[in-house]
Amino acid sequence: MIDPADDGITLPLPVTAPCPHSVRYAGDDGMFTAHLIQDLMGDWFIMRSWGQARRLVASVDEGIVELARISRTLEKKGCRPIPLLQSGLFA
Repeated sequence: MIDPADDGITLPLPVTAPCPHSVRYAGDDGMFTAHLIQDLMGDWFIMRSWGQARRLVASVDEGIVELARISRTLEKKGCRPIPLLQSGLFA
């Protein structure tokens, strides 16, 4: 329960259902994963398993565009996509 004195700053839990927008790739250098997630304050982030691990995005739509850009970049580097159901993330 959120304290009424909070004045609307804190959002009720859960903020949203888990976002199914993720990419997973295998390359010669290892595995690369990126997920679009929302934190408890309602902000959207791209969480990556390499480099800059956390990047703020303005919205779900911007996050989906960013995941597509990440996918194109990894494919250009010769990485192979791994279906998420086979990876066990959302099975």
